[in-house]
Parts: sequence; structure tokens; C-alpha cells
Amino acid sequence: MAEAPTWLRHTLEEIVGQIRRLLDVSGCAFQVVDFEAGLISPAAAWFASDEAREAMTPVLARPYDRERPGVTEAAIERGNSLLLDDFQQWEGAVALRTRLEEELEPETARRAWDWYRTSSFISCPVRTAGGRTLGVLAISSRAPQRPLGPEELRLVEVFADLAALALERTELLEREERRGREERELSDAVRAMSLSLELDTVYAAIVEQAGHLVGATRVALRRYEPATADLLERALVHPSEQVREAAGYAMRMSKAWTSFFVVS
Repeated sequence: MAEAPTWLRHTLEEIVGQIRRLLDVSGCAFQVVDFEAGLISPAAAWFASDEAREAMTPVLARPYDRERPGVTEAAIERGNSLLLDDFQQWEGAVALRTRLEEELEPETARRAWDWYRTSSFISCPVRTAGGRTLGVLAISSRAPQRPLGPEELRLVEVFADLAALALERTELLEREERRGREERELSDAVRAMSLSLELDTVYAAIVEQAGHLVGATRVALRRYEPATADLLERALVHPSEQVREAAGYAMRMSKAWTSFFVVS
């Protein structure tokens, strides 16, 4: 499962830190969902004790399950916040317990279920103004802490709205920074390739800049000469014999005038 981007992780860790300073809870997590892959993963999480961490960590990263949802899937599917002050009375409790017993080792499943049944939970979807679901903000409370109620729910919903705004802004800034960096790199590449009119120098600059821009370890530039039907290697960076053969075959098949062959 792919790690959350740095911009996302840092923003969410700050939000989770603010919640745990304001509320007396046993755990707080922001989970992101990859709907295409059908996977849930934690982007930020905090637990008040090792017991809470050991019980909840095994269920933070898992497949997205609509048939036997946890509190994350349940909040997303219903489209609004979920408050469970008595977990065992929740209609999804039995199915969730079955899933835990099927997917986890017996002792791990027992520990997780024991934490679920003795805790109260709030699970709140985090959505952009355009309706895109970014994830779920979830908190739990277990005795001796008091059960979560409507007051905590309202506060978590406010944080979820603030999280959506902060994440949209942070994502936009990250995208703009990346675009600016790419434009600078492309400008540098064009400048480097324009320093000489000698073809060999230009070819060498092309493969060097291509490798830099895409992070490749092997780059070859080959030119097809129609007069002799030969494929001539004009410039290369760390080529292997396999790369040479593959590039040659591709060029013979395509009859292209000039081609790059890039291997990351």
C-alpha cells in the first residue's frame, strides 16, 4: 500500500494533534481511501496507550469492505457522521466481528473486538466542497474516559470541515509547486540543449536532460538512417546490452527517424 504523500501526512498529523489536545480520547486517526484499489490506509494516527495502539493498529490498514464495514466504511457509505456510544448495539457489529475473526489471527481479532465493544466511536467523512471524499476522521473513547456524545460529534465535524479546507489548499500549493519545478527543469533542459549547434553535443545534452527529468538510469538516443537502413546510436547514458537490443528492435519495427529509449 502506497504511503501517504508528505504534504498530506504533515497536515493531518497537525489536525490529529489539535483534536487530542482538545478532547480526552483514547485514539484518533485520519484514514484515506483508495477507491480504485479498494484499500483503506492511515495517514495519521495517535493513541493514548500501548493497549489502544495494539488493539487498533491491525484494523487501520485493510481492504475497503462494503458488506462488512468498519466505522470508516459505514460513515462513507451513509454519507454523514456516525456516532456509536454503544458499539454492540450498532447494526453492523456482528458482521464486523465476523470479518475480524476471518482476517486476523485469533488473539489479534479478540483484542480488536474487545476494544470495539467496550469503546464509543465517532467517524466523520472529510469531503471537499465539490463532494470529493478525502478520507475519514475517527476518534474513540474507552473507560475511564466518558463515552463520546453529541458535543464531541459537533466538534469533530468542525475539524473535518477544517481538514477538508486545509487539505484542498495544501494539495493546491503542492500541485503549483510541482508545476513550477517541472517548468524550471524543462527550461533548464531546453537551455542546455541550445548551447551548441553541434549535433553530437545536442544529442548528448538530450539524453542527459531526459535522464534527469524522468529519473532514468539508462537513456539511449538512436537515429534511423534511411539511405543505409541502419540504426545509429548517437548518444547514450549507462546502456545495457538488453537495452541496446530492445531499442534496436523497436526502431527497426517503427522506422522512426529519431527515437529515445528510456529505462528507469
